[in-house]
Order: sequence, then C-alpha cells, then structure tokens
Amino acid sequence: MKRPRRIAALALLALVIGVAATIGIHAAQGVGNRQRAQLAAARELAAKVVGEARTAGINAGSLELSLRQSQLPGWTSTAVSLLEGGGNLPAEMTRKAQQLSSRIAQLEPGLRLWTEGMTSIDQVRTETRAQLVAAVKALPNLKAAVDQRTAKLSLSGAIPLARQKTTLATLTSADVWAGQLALAAKAAAAKIATYKALVAQATQLKIPAGNASQEIQQAQSKLPNASSSSAVQSVMNNLSNELLTLEVDVRAAAPGPGQVIVVHLAAQTLTAYDNGTQVLETPVTTGRKGLRTPLGIDTITWERSPYLFISPWPKGNPYYYPPSEVTWVLHFLSGGYFIHNAPWEPNSVYGPGSENGPDASHGCVQVPYNAMQFLWNWTKIGATVVVAP
Repeated sequence: MKRPRRIAALALLALVIGVAATIGIHAAQGVGNRQRAQLAAARELAAKVVGEARTAGINAGSLELSLRQSQLPGWTSTAVSLLEGGGNLPAEMTRKAQQLSSRIAQLEPGLRLWTEGMTSIDQVRTETRAQLVAAVKALPNLKAAVDQRTAKLSLSGAIPLARQKTTLATLTSADVWAGQLALAAKAAAAKIATYKALVAQATQLKIPAGNASQEIQQAQSKLPNASSSSAVQSVMNNLSNELLTLEVDVRAAAPGPGQVIVVHLAAQTLTAYDNGTQVLETPVTTGRKGLRTPLGIDTITWERSPYLFISPWPKGNPYYYPPSEVTWVLHFLSGGYFIHNAPWEPNSVYGPGSENGPDASHGCVQVPYNAMQFLWNWTKIGATVVVAP
C-alpha cells in the first residue's frame, strides 16, 4: 500500500509545480507585454519622426539605425521561450525604447525650427495666393502673365530646413508683388469700366469719341503681358492720357451734381454750376504760350484773401513778374494753379484771344473782379474744376 501513496504524493507535487510554473509564466508574460507595448509605441513614433526629418532635410541616421535594431521579438506561450534570453528580454525592450526616445529628443529642436518655418511660409503662401486670385478676378487677362511669374515660386509643398530662410524671403517679396498687382488690377478694372461708361455717355451727348473704344481695347490687349503693378499702371496711364480730352468734354457738357466750375480754353470762358444749374458765366484769361493752363478735372483744395504772388522765375527771365497782390485766390491744381482776380487786367481784355495777349496768366485762370467776388463767396473747398479744350 506504500507504492500507491508514493505515486499519489508525486502526482500532487507535479500538480503544485505545474500550477506554480503556469502562474510564473503568466506573471512574466504580463511584464513582457508591457515592455513590448512601450517598445512598439516608441518604434511607431520613431518611424513618424524619421519621415518628418527626411521631409525637413534633417539627418536622422542615428534614429534610423536604432529603429532597425529595435525589431520586436516573437512570442510563444511557453515559459521556455520567455526565459531564453536569460530573463532579460523585457529589460532589453525597455533599453531599446529608451534609446529610441533619446534619439527622437535629439531631433526635436531641428524639427521644431522646421515646423515654425513652415508655419511662416504657409502664412505668406496663403496671403500671396489670395492676392493673386484678387488680381486675376479684377483683370482675368492677367492670368497668363501671373501663371508664368508664379511657376518658379514655391507656392505649395514642404521646404527643407536649410532652404526655408531663402524661400521665405522669396515668398515675402512675391507677396508684396502680388499685393501691389492686386491693387493695380482693381484700379485698372475700375478705370476700364469708367472709360467704357464715358464713351457711352459721350455717344449719348453726341460728343465725338474719336478712337476711344479702340484705345480701350488696345490697352486691354496689352495687360496680359503686364505682370507687375508698375506695368499695369503704365498701360492705364497711357490710356488715361488718351481719354483725358474726352473725359473733360463729357464733364463740361454734363457737370453733374455739386459745385462744378468749367473753364473752356478755346472760348476763354468760365461757367459755374450748382447741381447742374448754371449760376455764373464770365469771360476769363488763361495761361499764355509756353505756360498754358493744363486740361483736366481737379478740385478746389484751399483759398486765401488777400494773396501775394511771387515770381518763381528770376529777373531777366521772360516769365518773370514783380510781386503782385490779388484779393482772392482759389487753388485747384498743385504746381501753382489758381483761379483769381487780376487787378492789372482791364475788364475789356478778358475773353477769346486774351490767353495770347500781354495780360495772359502764367497758367492760372484770371477772372474779372465782380465775377471773382461771386466765386469767392459761392465756392466751397472740394468743388470740382474742369478745364476743357
């Protein structure tokens, strides 16, 4: 009966040992799984950082090497496989995870600089694109020139850290260019619309428009090659010069609302309108040969009474005149252009041909005393002055 007891005892001992081993394996596997998860997370972050570093042009060789050397081990459910590494496998995974974290930390300052640089670059890109959209929206025929200019700009994509400073400077310059172009395009579009309306108004008033329509079309045909604000302005300035005479003719024929003073150079007359109603008409004398009163539409900017004119030309110059005091002046154009009375000119001289006589002005509009007194009392700052042919 002793043998069966011994067998039973051995069986019980084996059972106890098996249970203990199973508990030990599960405990060891619990520790190993935690380290395995830590290493897996470190590897995932490291792979992401390597990709960012490559995009940023930053050397990540050490991190890439550590990543290759940190392959996750395979697992079996047996205690033998867990203990094959001498019980140090979890510790090894911890060491590798820590090494990856250290390599990642070394790259963080450079990647932070790269991210900050890309934020600045993307802000300028956004502004530049918006300005270009505004320019092309205002003048669609600028698109070809804009596309050609922007083809060499880095308006999208990542920029390596080493090139960010140069790229940002280039983009900032392009942003200024695009903003100026957008403003010029908007102004040009408004002018073109105004000039087309002007031609239509001239036709309605039966004022000869000459080649105005063709000139507008020619200007529009030149704009696709104007890829800068100065080029756009140059095209529009030339167009403005061509249409200036038509513009003053139309405004002289239809003064419109407010106070408008119309000077006709050929007739040597001045007519004042208040909301389209004539309130004064008088003969005048304008600028002499070589100093003609310029055509244009301007405004009264300031007034004085009395006022002393001092010759800007020295004695001996054919345009010199002695200091001359007048009672009233209305300034309408920079460069010394006024509407004023002229005590030296007899009333009988004003009118057609007086601009070629000895009493002609040096560019101003001279008005008889009584008419000038009315203008002085009637005219407000901001009144429109139209000098027509």
